[in-house]
Amino acid sequence: MADVYVPKGTTDLSGLSISNNDTIIFAEGSQHVTAGLDLTSTASGLTIEAGPGFTGTLGGTDGSLQFKGATLTWKAGGGEIHFQPTSTQNVEIVGGARAYIKGGGTVGSLDIACPFARITDDVAVNTLKQRGGECTMGYNATKLQAVRMGSGSFSSERGLSGACYAFNGTQVWGRQQADLAKPAIDGSTMTVAAARISFLSLSTSTVGIEADDKSVLDARKVNNALTLSGNIGAASFGNSHLKSAFATVTTTNLDQYGGDADAGDAESGF
Repeated sequence: MADVYVPKGTTDLSGLSISNNDTIIFAEGSQHVTAGLDLTSTASGLTIEAGPGFTGTLGGTDGSLQFKGATLTWKAGGGEIHFQPTSTQNVEIVGGARAYIKGGGTVGSLDIACPFARITDDVAVNTLKQRGGECTMGYNATKLQAVRMGSGSFSSERGLSGACYAFNGTQVWGRQQADLAKPAIDGSTMTVAAARISFLSLSTSTVGIEADDKSVLDARKVNNALTLSGNIGAASFGNSHLKSAFATVTTTNLDQYGGDADAGDAESGF
Protein backbone atom coordinates (compact mmCIF):
# COMPACT_ATOMS: atom_id res chain seq x y z
CA MET A 1 0.00 0.00 0.00
CA ALA A 2 1.71 3.17 -1.21
CA ASP A 3 1.17 6.52 -2.91
CA VAL A 4 2.14 6.42 -6.57
CA TYR A 5 2.59 9.91 -8.05
CA VAL A 6 2.05 10.32 -11.78
CA PRO A 7 4.89 12.49 -13.17
CA LYS A 8 3.90 15.77 -14.77
CA GLY A 9 3.50 15.36 -18.52
CA THR A 10 2.78 11.60 -18.40
CA THR A 11 0.35 10.58 -21.14
CA ASP A 12 0.57 6.79 -20.75
CA LEU A 13 -0.30 5.11 -17.43
CA SER A 14 0.89 1.64 -18.44
CA GLY A 15 4.39 2.31 -17.15
CA LEU A 16 3.33 2.98 -13.56
CA SER A 17 4.73 0.66 -10.91
CA ILE A 18 1.69 -0.05 -8.75
CA SER A 19 0.61 -2.77 -6.35
CA ASN A 20 -2.59 -3.82 -4.65
CA ASN A 21 -4.26 -1.09 -2.57
CA ASP A 22 -1.98 1.67 -3.84
CA THR A 23 -3.23 5.24 -4.33
CA ILE A 24 -2.46 6.75 -7.73
CA ILE A 25 -2.12 10.54 -7.47
CA PHE A 26 -2.15 13.17 -10.22
CA ALA A 27 -0.64 16.09 -8.31
CA GLU A 28 -0.03 18.49 -11.20
CA GLY A 29 0.12 18.78 -14.96
CA SER A 30 -2.00 19.74 -17.92
CA GLN A 31 -1.37 16.77 -20.21
CA HIS A 32 -3.95 14.70 -22.08
CA VAL A 33 -3.60 11.09 -20.90
CA THR A 34 -4.43 8.90 -23.90
CA ALA A 35 -2.94 5.47 -23.13
CA GLY A 36 -2.86 2.94 -20.32
CA LEU A 37 -6.31 4.01 -19.12
CA ASP A 38 -7.45 0.43 -18.41
CA LEU A 39 -5.87 -0.50 -15.07
CA THR A 40 -8.22 -3.39 -14.28
CA SER A 41 -5.55 -6.04 -14.82
CA THR A 42 -2.79 -4.16 -13.01
CA ALA A 43 -3.73 -4.38 -9.34
CA SER A 44 -6.79 -4.46 -7.13
CA GLY A 45 -8.00 -2.17 -4.38
CA LEU A 46 -6.70 0.97 -6.07
CA THR A 47 -7.72 4.52 -5.23
CA ILE A 48 -7.37 7.24 -7.88
CA GLU A 49 -6.91 10.86 -6.78
CA ALA A 50 -6.19 14.20 -8.43
CA GLY A 51 -4.97 17.35 -6.73
CA PRO A 52 -6.02 20.95 -7.43
CA GLY A 53 -2.84 21.46 -9.44
CA PHE A 54 -3.91 18.99 -12.13
CA THR A 55 -5.79 20.56 -15.05
CA GLY A 56 -5.27 17.88 -17.67
CA THR A 57 -7.59 15.39 -19.32
CA LEU A 58 -7.96 11.66 -18.80
CA GLY A 59 -9.50 9.80 -21.69
CA GLY A 60 -12.12 10.92 -24.15
CA THR A 61 -12.28 9.46 -27.64
CA ASP A 62 -9.17 7.51 -26.57
CA GLY A 63 -11.12 5.57 -23.93
CA SER A 64 -12.08 5.91 -20.28
CA LEU A 65 -10.21 5.41 -17.03
CA GLN A 66 -10.94 2.01 -15.44
CA PHE A 67 -9.49 0.43 -12.31
CA LYS A 68 -10.16 -2.15 -9.60
CA GLY A 69 -11.01 -0.25 -6.47
CA ALA A 70 -13.77 1.19 -4.35
CA THR A 71 -13.20 4.92 -4.78
CA LEU A 72 -12.39 7.55 -7.39
CA THR A 73 -11.62 10.92 -5.79
CA TRP A 74 -11.12 13.70 -8.32
CA LYS A 75 -10.41 17.21 -6.99
CA ALA A 76 -8.65 18.69 -9.98
CA GLY A 77 -8.38 22.40 -10.68
CA GLY A 78 -9.75 21.95 -14.19
CA GLY A 79 -9.59 19.72 -17.20
CA GLU A 80 -11.75 16.70 -17.89
CA ILE A 81 -12.11 13.08 -16.81
CA HIS A 82 -13.78 10.17 -18.60
CA PHE A 83 -14.46 7.28 -16.23
CA GLN A 84 -16.01 3.85 -16.70
CA PRO A 85 -17.11 1.98 -13.55
CA THR A 86 -16.00 -1.65 -13.59
CA SER A 87 -18.31 -2.87 -10.80
CA THR A 88 -19.98 -0.84 -8.05
CA GLN A 89 -17.62 2.03 -7.28
CA ASN A 90 -17.94 5.29 -5.38
CA VAL A 91 -17.07 8.54 -7.14
CA GLU A 92 -16.28 12.00 -5.71
CA ILE A 93 -15.59 14.81 -8.18
CA VAL A 94 -14.90 18.27 -6.79
CA GLY A 95 -13.26 21.35 -8.28
CA GLY A 96 -13.02 22.73 -11.78
CA ALA A 97 -13.04 19.54 -13.84
CA ARG A 98 -15.77 18.31 -16.16
CA ALA A 99 -16.72 14.67 -15.68
CA TYR A 100 -18.14 12.05 -18.02
CA ILE A 101 -19.13 8.73 -16.47
CA LYS A 102 -19.97 6.21 -19.16
CA GLY A 103 -19.60 2.73 -20.58
CA GLY A 104 -21.50 0.58 -18.07
CA GLY A 105 -21.16 -0.47 -14.45
CA THR A 106 -22.65 1.07 -11.32
CA VAL A 107 -21.80 4.08 -9.19
CA GLY A 108 -22.79 3.29 -5.62
CA SER A 109 -22.38 6.83 -4.29
CA LEU A 110 -21.85 9.84 -6.58
CA ASP A 111 -20.67 13.01 -4.81
CA ILE A 112 -20.16 16.00 -7.11
CA ALA A 113 -19.38 19.70 -6.90
CA CYS A 114 -17.96 20.48 -10.32
CA PRO A 115 -19.01 22.62 -13.30
CA PHE A 116 -20.51 19.74 -15.30
CA ALA A 117 -21.07 16.01 -14.88
CA ARG A 118 -22.74 13.75 -17.44
CA ILE A 119 -23.81 10.19 -16.60
CA THR A 120 -24.76 8.22 -19.69
CA ASP A 121 -27.72 5.87 -19.86
CA ASP A 122 -25.56 2.72 -19.59
CA VAL A 123 -24.35 3.59 -16.07
CA ALA A 124 -26.53 2.94 -13.01
CA VAL A 125 -26.32 5.29 -10.01
CA ASN A 126 -27.63 4.41 -6.55
CA THR A 127 -27.28 7.69 -4.63
CA LEU A 128 -26.38 11.26 -5.57
CA LYS A 129 -25.08 14.13 -3.46
CA GLN A 130 -24.71 17.35 -5.46
CA ARG A 131 -23.16 20.53 -4.08
CA GLY A 132 -23.08 22.67 -7.18
CA GLY A 133 -22.66 22.74 -10.93
CA GLU A 134 -24.73 20.94 -13.53
CA CYS A 135 -25.46 17.21 -13.52
CA THR A 136 -27.39 15.30 -16.18
CA MET A 137 -28.33 11.62 -16.17
CA GLY A 138 -29.55 9.72 -19.20
CA TYR A 139 -32.31 7.11 -18.95
CA ASN A 140 -31.53 3.93 -17.03
CA ALA A 141 -33.97 1.32 -15.73
CA THR A 142 -32.24 1.36 -12.33
CA LYS A 143 -33.86 4.01 -10.14
CA LEU A 144 -31.97 6.43 -7.97
CA GLN A 145 -32.41 5.46 -4.33
CA ALA A 146 -31.65 8.85 -2.79
CA VAL A 147 -30.76 12.39 -3.89
CA ARG A 148 -29.35 15.26 -1.80
CA MET A 149 -28.83 18.54 -3.60
CA GLY A 150 -27.36 21.68 -2.05
CA SER A 151 -27.20 23.86 -5.16
CA GLY A 152 -26.82 23.71 -8.92
CA SER A 153 -29.00 22.09 -11.56
CA PHE A 154 -29.90 18.42 -11.88
CA SER A 155 -31.71 16.76 -14.77
CA SER A 156 -32.67 13.08 -14.51
CA GLU A 157 -34.27 10.85 -17.12
CA ARG A 158 -34.36 7.98 -14.63
CA GLY A 159 -36.68 7.10 -11.78
CA LEU A 160 -36.53 7.64 -8.03
CA SER A 161 -37.46 5.09 -5.37
CA GLY A 162 -36.55 6.89 -2.15
CA ALA A 163 -36.06 10.38 -0.75
CA CYS A 164 -34.99 13.51 -2.60
CA TYR A 165 -33.80 16.60 -0.72
CA ALA A 166 -33.48 19.77 -2.81
CA PHE A 167 -32.10 22.88 -1.12
CA ASN A 168 -31.63 25.68 -3.67
CA GLY A 169 -31.13 25.04 -7.36
CA THR A 170 -33.33 23.34 -9.93
CA GLN A 171 -34.29 19.75 -10.63
CA VAL A 172 -35.97 18.22 -13.68
CA TRP A 173 -37.46 14.72 -13.49
CA GLY A 174 -38.56 12.84 -16.61
CA ARG A 175 -37.92 12.88 -20.35
CA GLN A 176 -38.58 15.48 -23.00
CA GLN A 177 -39.90 12.94 -25.53
CA ALA A 178 -43.22 11.42 -24.52
CA ASP A 179 -42.88 8.38 -26.82
CA LEU A 180 -39.81 6.99 -25.03
CA ALA A 181 -39.73 4.68 -22.00
CA LYS A 182 -40.98 6.64 -19.01
CA PRO A 183 -39.13 6.69 -15.67
CA ALA A 184 -41.10 6.12 -12.46
CA ILE A 185 -40.91 8.23 -9.32
CA ASP A 186 -43.97 6.59 -7.75
CA GLY A 187 -43.70 6.24 -3.97
CA SER A 188 -40.81 8.68 -3.65
CA THR A 189 -40.69 11.71 -1.35
CA MET A 190 -39.33 15.18 -2.08
CA THR A 191 -38.34 17.79 0.48
CA VAL A 192 -37.96 21.12 -1.32
CA ALA A 193 -36.49 24.29 0.19
CA ALA A 194 -35.90 27.36 -2.01
CA ALA A 195 -35.68 25.14 -5.09
CA ARG A 196 -37.58 24.53 -8.31
CA ILE A 197 -38.78 21.05 -9.31
CA SER A 198 -40.08 20.36 -12.83
CA PHE A 199 -41.83 17.16 -13.90
CA LEU A 200 -41.73 16.03 -17.54
CA SER A 201 -42.68 12.71 -19.18
CA LEU A 202 -43.04 10.15 -16.37
CA SER A 203 -45.03 7.01 -15.72
CA THR A 204 -48.07 7.39 -13.45
CA SER A 205 -46.69 8.45 -10.06
CA THR A 206 -47.71 9.48 -6.56
CA VAL A 207 -45.14 11.65 -4.80
CA GLY A 208 -44.95 12.94 -1.24
CA ILE A 209 -44.05 16.64 -1.14
CA GLU A 210 -42.74 18.94 1.60
CA ALA A 211 -42.15 22.36 0.03
CA ASP A 212 -41.51 25.72 1.68
CA ASP A 213 -42.77 29.15 0.58
CA LYS A 214 -39.68 29.80 -1.57
CA SER A 215 -40.10 26.71 -3.76
CA VAL A 216 -41.82 26.19 -7.10
CA LEU A 217 -43.31 22.97 -8.49
CA ASP A 218 -43.92 22.81 -12.25
CA ALA A 219 -46.10 20.00 -13.66
CA ARG A 220 -47.18 21.67 -16.92
CA LYS A 221 -45.48 19.06 -19.14
CA VAL A 222 -46.63 15.94 -17.27
CA ASN A 223 -48.27 13.47 -19.66
CA ASN A 224 -49.33 10.74 -17.22
CA ALA A 225 -51.29 11.08 -14.00
CA LEU A 226 -49.29 12.71 -11.21
CA THR A 227 -50.49 12.89 -7.62
CA LEU A 228 -48.82 15.18 -5.09
CA SER A 229 -49.58 14.95 -1.37
CA GLY A 230 -48.06 16.39 1.77
CA ASN A 231 -47.36 20.00 2.74
CA ILE A 232 -46.62 23.09 0.68
CA GLY A 233 -46.16 26.72 1.61
CA ALA A 234 -49.10 28.92 0.65
CA ALA A 235 -46.87 31.21 -1.43
CA SER A 236 -45.30 28.21 -3.14
CA PHE A 237 -48.74 26.82 -3.94
CA GLY A 238 -49.67 30.12 -5.56
CA ASN A 239 -46.46 30.35 -7.58
CA SER A 240 -46.40 26.71 -8.70
CA HIS A 241 -47.89 25.25 -11.88
CA LEU A 242 -49.98 22.27 -10.80
CA LYS A 243 -51.99 21.69 -13.97
CA SER A 244 -51.06 20.02 -17.25
CA ALA A 245 -52.75 20.12 -20.64
CA PHE A 246 -51.68 16.51 -21.23
CA ALA A 247 -52.63 14.61 -18.05
CA THR A 248 -54.34 14.93 -14.69
CA VAL A 249 -52.36 16.44 -11.84
CA THR A 250 -54.01 15.74 -8.49
CA THR A 251 -53.11 17.55 -5.28
CA THR A 252 -54.57 15.11 -2.77
CA ASN A 253 -54.06 16.16 0.85
CA LEU A 254 -51.60 18.82 -0.22
CA ASP A 255 -51.96 21.04 2.82
CA GLN A 256 -50.99 24.70 2.61
CA TYR A 257 -49.31 26.55 5.45
CA GLY A 258 -47.69 29.92 6.05
CA GLY A 259 -44.00 30.59 6.53
CA ASP A 260 -40.88 28.70 5.53
CA ALA A 261 -40.25 25.01 6.02
CA ASP A 262 -37.40 23.76 8.17
CA ALA A 263 -34.65 23.12 5.65
CA GLY A 264 -32.53 21.15 8.10
CA ASP A 265 -33.15 17.80 6.48
CA ALA A 266 -32.49 19.24 3.05
CA GLU A 267 -29.16 20.65 4.16
CA SER A 268 -27.98 17.64 6.12
CA GLY A 269 -25.04 15.85 4.59
CA PHE A 270 -23.60 18.91 2.84
